[in-house]
Amino acid sequence: LDGHTVLLNLNNEYEKVPLETFKSLKIKCIILIYDEPQKIVDRLYLRDNSIYNEKTIDEFQKIEISYAQEVARILDIPLFMYKNGTENMEIKGVIKEWFDE
Repeated sequence: LDGHTVLLNLNNEYEKVPLETFKSLKIKCIILIYDEPQKIVDRLYLRDNSIYNEKTIDEFQKIEISYAQEVARILDIPLFMYKNGTENMEIKGVIKEWFDE
């Protein structure tokens, strides 16, 4: 599953994906990729041609990290955090370890 733990709703308010969603998915771990807010702003512009405020992205990312930590704690699953650009082999190793059971 590739997705977010927090989304922006139609009113541009932060909305946490309900915990029940993660429970029903029976996820084994969370791999969270983070980056410098300005780099995220730049990628979003290139991808969506949308302009986002760096402060908004920074706040969003902090909320997302905090909620991912909470979800991992409640579900008693590991949370792996990597900065964008981390060597793919490192992330693939984590995936292989958790999903080749």
